Amino acid sequence: MFAGCQKPAENDPTETQTNIQKDDGVLKVLLFGHSLGIDSVWMLPEVFMNEAPDTKVVIGCLYYSGCWVAQHVQFAKDASPVYAYLEFNSETDTYWRVAQTNGSFLPYTEGRNLSGDNPANGISQTSKFAMQQHDWDIIVMQSAPWEAAHISAYQHQANVLEDTQTLKDYILANDLDKETAPQFGWNMVWSFTPDIEKIRDFDLNTLATNFPHPEGIMKQSQLHFEKMASVMKDEMMPKFNFDYLMPSAAAYHNAYTSYMVPVDLHRDYAHASDFGRAMIAYLWYCTLTDTAITDCKVDPISWEYTKDKLTRLQKLDLELTESQKKVLVEAVGNALAKPYEITQSQYTEAPAQ
Repeated sequence: MFAGCQKPAENDPTETQTNIQKDDGVLKVLLFGHSLGIDSVWMLPEVFMNEAPDTKVVIGCLYYSGCWVAQHVQFAKDASPVYAYLEFNSETDTYWRVAQTNGSFLPYTEGRNLSGDNPANGISQTSKFAMQQHDWDIIVMQSAPWEAAHISAYQHQANVLEDTQTLKDYILANDLDKETAPQFGWNMVWSFTPDIEKIRDFDLNTLATNFPHPEGIMKQSQLHFEKMASVMKDEMMPKFNFDYLMPSAAAYHNAYTSYMVPVDLHRDYAHASDFGRAMIAYLWYCTLTDTAITDCKVDPISWEYTKDKLTRLQKLDLELTESQKKVLVEAVGNALAKPYEITQSQYTEAPAQ
């Protein structure tokens, strides 16, 4: 059995509650996501391998670019084969696999086009296909990047609430185990800039060089986080009482207050860098296993694909420095303790070169 989550109580966001999973010895987690969802779970297999190598885990991810909750609902109603479905199974895989349109799986290779809505890519799948792959223990939902980044999205929060309930009902109706319902989680996705469209064509390195901490952008991003956190705390959690809350946005904003600049945390206008992926993977790992980040080794590994064989590497390609590990541990720990707040980092000065 697996236990644990960081589930903020209605009046105490720091309270931890233990949850018990279906007792089959395998932790199975499915995410209804988009590109920031892939960023969130991309290094989760490596973290499990490194921190809990004997743990049996299955991680599934439904991907549709920029997908918001209402789209997931419509795709489910129409049985639309528009997703890429990625899966990692620790008992059979050493890397992510991608489902083909015919239902078979092939190893993911770097640079593979994951646009499931283009039949030419040969990976088009429905959400029901993912639901039927396993008797999922935990199913995680999330908002779209623009829902997280724009305050205006939450002016229609009643629709978000209604759509989330509809998606939850669909999931329960298609769960393989009709007697034991899955638990539910919510991934609070991050945003570097509150106005993605205006910065989409900017070169992040140039931005970081000229404006190490662009005050206007960062201030607006903070205001949008505060609005999102307020809706999550006051509207979403009381209504849905999610068993698991992944405060990815809080971890990101905590890291923003450190010496690290946007180019350290992002690979473009919104998506996570290798460091960002490792940080969020550790946040998910700690949430799913009820493990304190201070009890983790924080030494993620990575993998390379060579011909028809997958070879395990010893270290993350980026190679986390000790100062980066400190920021990661601090940002994740503070996010889990205070998921609706931004906590100032104590690491504000860059280490000497």
